[in-house]
Order: sequence, then structure tokens, then C-alpha cells
Amino acid sequence: MTDERTYVTLVDNDGDELDFELVDVVPYDGAEYAVLLPYNEEDGEAVILLLVPSSGNDDDMDDEELKGIDDPELLEAVYQEFLKRQSDEGDI
Repeated sequence: MTDERTYVTLVDNDGDELDFELVDVVPYDGAEYAVLLPYNEEDGEAVILLLVPSSGNDDDMDDEELKGIDDPELLEAVYQEFLKRQSDEGDI
């Protein structure tokens, strides 16, 4: 069995690169949200970003844009959906 993981490098406001692992893509209210955890950090917080599909037809994550979410209620709703999905799959 192959363990295929996806890693994403984000750049913060100071220009520092931060590495994250994509742990799930959560469908919610007609959109998809990427749930990322810091790579190689024990106690890092989850980051949730909106997946904006590219104009192409390719399903490759490399062709999608990640966009920040400013609405705290939306963030909480997506996070709760993520927790539910993980619980249903037995991951937590």
C-alpha cells in the first residue's frame, strides 16, 4: 500500500515559507475547503483554506488556488464538518 500525501508550502505575511500537509478536502455548502496541518510540528494549529478550482479541467491540486477565509463562523462550520468526517472514518 502506498502512502500518498500532499504537501503545500504557504508564504506568510513576513515572506517566510511554511510547510503543511493536506489532511482532507472538505465539501461544505457547495465549495471545497483544504484542511492543512503544519508539517513536522507536534502542536501546530489546523489551517482551513478555500479551494478555488483552476480554469482547466485537471483535478490536480497543483492547478488549484488556496484562498484565506475571513468569516469565523464559516471557519468553525468547516472545521466541525472536518471533525465529523474524521470521526466517521475512525481517524480521531
